[in-house]
Amino acid sequence: MRLGIFSAAIVLGCVTAAQSADLLASGPLFGSADQTTAVCYFYNTGDTTLQFTNKRILEPNSFVVPLTGNTCPSTGLIGRHVCSITATNHGLPISCKATVSPSKADARGILEVLDGMGAVLQTTGLR
Repeated sequence: MRLGIFSAAIVLGCVTAAQSADLLASGPLFGSADQTTAVCYFYNTGDTTLQFTNKRILEPNSFVVPLTGNTCPSTGLIGRHVCSITATNHGLPISCKATVSPSKADARGILEVLDGMGAVLQTTGLR
C-alpha cells in the first residue's frame, strides 16, 4: 500500500513538473518585402529568475530560422532584465516563440521586423 501511494506521488510530481513550463509566442508578423532582420525580445517583470528555453524565430510552415544573435543567459533571465534573439529574414512572415519556466506570469516579449537600415517596420507582442 505504501509503495502504491509513494509511486502515485512520484508520478503526480513528474506531471506537475512537466506542466510548469508555459509557451510565450507571437503570431506571424510581416513588415514589408524589405524586412531583413527579426528580433525577439524577452523581458522578466518579476523578481524570480525565469528560464527561456526552446527560443525560436520561425518562417511559414514552422521553418526554424538559424539565429544570428542570442543575448539570453543560459543560467536564466533575472528579474527586471531583457534579452533577445536575432535572425536574418528574407521578406517572409515571421513569428517567435519560447518556453518559459517556472511560469510566464512575469514574462513579456515583443517581436520586431527591421529593414536593412535597422528601421523597425512592424512590432507585435508575445502572449
